[in-house]
Amino acid sequence: MIGPGEERTTDAVRPYVITGGRVGSARAELALETLVSASGSAPDPSLQPEYRRIVERCQGLLSVAEVAAH
Repeated sequence: MIGPGEERTTDAVRPYVITGGRVGSARAELALETLVSASGSAPDPSLQPEYRRIVERCQGLLSVAEVAAH
């Protein structure tokens, strides 16, 4: 907890804030070694910045583990 007169030194955001509180999915899980790539079309401008960065990083083939590491 931050006390009076202290300031945050990080821009950390809790994962549940980014995912909207979702902790699971009804879909099958992807293995960490699964290769993913973006469709090639421009990202939807209404995407949240975190999702937009994921799409931009996936212009080539990346494993799910690599995407998570970025």
